[in-house]
Amino acid sequence: MAQETEEIAKARAIVLDANILLRAVLGPRVRTLIERYADTITLLTPQSCVDETREYLPELCIQRGWSIAAAIDLLDALLTSIHVVDDSSLLDVEAEADVVSPPVIPTTGPPLLYLSH
Repeated sequence: MAQETEEIAKARAIVLDANILLRAVLGPRVRTLIERYADTITLLTPQSCVDETREYLPELCIQRGWSIAAAIDLLDALLTSIHVVDDSSLLDVEAEADVVSPPVIPTTGPPLLYLSH
């Protein structure tokens, strides 16, 4: 876990919270950004955000009349481009991160951004 924290601190990375993951599944804008930049910027999300997304996604799908299975499949596909990390591995670097909302893709700045909505 210490090695993972050190690697995160050295990398230029964006941390995605559960709301951003939900927006990526439910709409095209955030999903497109993830797909476009996943190969050039390290995208991270804590396991707790994945768990929270999986908790709320079915209810949101029901409200919209969408297929829960299709939404879960889309989330799983997106997560292949996002590094899911243990929550504790982000604690040391989170205080140094800039919080950005709504999501933007940085070209300069600190090595870690925390996207939140």
